Amino acid sequence: MPRRDLGEYVNNEGPECTSRKHELLERILIPSAEKMKHLRGKIAFVDGYAGPNAYGGVVGGSTAIMVDATKRLRGKGFEANALACEPDPERYDQLACNLRTAHYTTRRPNLALASHGRNYGTTTMRFLFWNVKKHSALDSIGRLVALQSIDTLILAECPVPEEELLQRLSEIPGASFWSSSPLVSSSLQILSRTSPERFARVPDTYDMPHLLLRRVTATDRTQHVLAAVHLKSKLWASPADQLRDATDTVHDIMRAEDRLAKVVRRSIVIGDLNMNPFDPGITNADGFHAVMSRKETKPAGRMVNGKRYAFYYNPMWGLLGDRGDRPPGTFRRLDGVYCLFWNMLDQVLIRPDLINRFSEESLRILDHDSQSSLLTPRGSSSPKLCDHLPFVFEMDL
Repeated sequence: MPRRDLGEYVNNEGPECTSRKHELLERILIPSAEKMKHLRGKIAFVDGYAGPNAYGGVVGGSTAIMVDATKRLRGKGFEANALACEPDPERYDQLACNLRTAHYTTRRPNLALASHGRNYGTTTMRFLFWNVKKHSALDSIGRLVALQSIDTLILAECPVPEEELLQRLSEIPGASFWSSSPLVSSSLQILSRTSPERFARVPDTYDMPHLLLRRVTATDRTQHVLAAVHLKSKLWASPADQLRDATDTVHDIMRAEDRLAKVVRRSIVIGDLNMNPFDPGITNADGFHAVMSRKETKPAGRMVNGKRYAFYYNPMWGLLGDRGDRPPGTFRRLDGVYCLFWNMLDQVLIRPDLINRFSEESLRILDHDSQSSLLTPRGSSSPKLCDHLPFVFEMDL
C-alpha cells in the first residue's frame, strides 16, 4: 500500500480531524474525571504534542480545552492540572506565548509546560491573604485553601501553631505545604506548596516583625520579591506615623529588589496595610505610590521635585464599594461623625513590570468558606471569627 502524502493530509483531512478531536475532548474530559471522584489524589490531563494552540489567530486547541476543563473541575473541588508537552522549540515558544495571552482574558488554573526535557512547572500561582485577628480559624483556613486551590497562604495574627496549620493543610488531597517561617517574632506566616527552589528568602535581607521578604523565581527564570506586610493600625498610629511606616517599608522592599535586579523593579506587596487605598501612605510618591489605574503606571516611575519614584498598581480600588453581591471592603468599623463603614485595609500592590502577569478577574474578597459565612446576618465582617475578610488572587509566575 503506497505511503500517504503527509502534506495532502494536513491540507485536506487534518483540519477536520482536529476539529473532531477537539469536540470529543470537550465532551469526555469532565465526565471522565467525575467518574474518578472516588479516587484520592490529583487528576492530570496530558497533551503529548500540544502545538501552538492557535487557529486563525484565535487561541484554542487541545491544551486550551484541557485548561478550561481543569478550571471547571477545580470549581467542583477536584485537584486538577494540565500538562502540555511540545518537543519542537519554535512551536513550544508559540504555545507558551499564546497561552500567556489567553491568561490575560480568562482565569485559568495550574498549567505545566515542557519541551526537550525542560519542565517549567506551574505557571499560575494562587495567593490567599487573611488577617485572622488572633482567632482560631483553622477549619475555615483549610476549607478556603482547598476550595480556592491556593498555592501560597499568607496569614497575619494567626494564633494557631505552625505544626497544626501544616497538619490541617496536609489533609487536603494532593497538597504538600511547607512553612517559610520568619526568623524573628512576627505576626506574619507564609505557607506554600511551591517548591523551595522557586520560593526562598531574598539574599542579604532579614525578617522583621512587620515585613517578610521572599524571592519567587518565575517559570521564565526571572526573580521577583514577594513582600508580606502587616503595618501599624490606625488605632495606634497617626496618618503621619503611617506614612513614615510606609516609606520605611518601601525602602526595605526596594533594597530587596536591588538584590535581585538592578534595572527593573519587580515586587508584589501583600498584606494588612492598615490604610485605605486613598490614604497618603498608599498614594504618596514617598509612600507606596500605588495608583488605581494600570494605565497611569510607568516602569520608569514619576519625577517629583527632581526625584524619581517607582509606581505600584493597586487593583483593590476596583473592589471598593458595592460590586454586585460581594463585600464592599475587607474590614468594617463604625466610628463617630466621620465613618466609612467599610474599609479596604488588606491589599495587594503590583509593580508595573508585573501587571501583565496579574489576573484581574481572579481578585476576590471572600465571605464564605463553603460551609459557613464569614459575615454576620447584617452583612458586616463576622466578629465571631475575625474582623477582616480574606482575599485571593493569582499571578502568572
